[in-house]
Amino acid sequence: MATGYDPAAAINLIASHLKGRGSIKNVHIGLPKAPETSEIGAAVRMVGIRTPETVLEAPVRIYEVEVRLYRSAMDDGEETELKLAQVVGDVMAELGGDFTLGGNVRNVDVAGIYGASLEADWDDLESAGTDFRVCNITVPLVVDESAASLSA
Repeated sequence: MATGYDPAAAINLIASHLKGRGSIKNVHIGLPKAPETSEIGAAVRMVGIRTPETVLEAPVRIYEVEVRLYRSAMDDGEETELKLAQVVGDVMAELGGDFTLGGNVRNVDVAGIYGASLEADWDDLESAGTDFRVCNITVPLVVDESAASLSA
């Protein structure tokens, strides 16, 4: 059974939400080839799709979207770490709270009932000769195809 679910809609909605935050200056869909270095930036992309169960003979799919927040490590590290930590905490609270994606997205799997939870992993990366502090936020979207069949 095809749902007509468009993961691009969720990616665009998350990117639009991030663009509306004053603390994130540059938001890309996909990874930028040359990330900006002076402010906190974001990249939104798909990282996986899983089917952990079925409901009413329709699959429940988990669409894993990654929000990568990054800032260059051009300062001594303290300013970058503190600013990025604040933004990551705010974004996670928003995505795990009343954030609505609409359609047949049931919810964000905050607690990881179907596997991966809403979580953040920190790392250091180099791109185009610049060192970046990055945080990858995994946003597991629970898409319930039975919701579409019940409303049809």
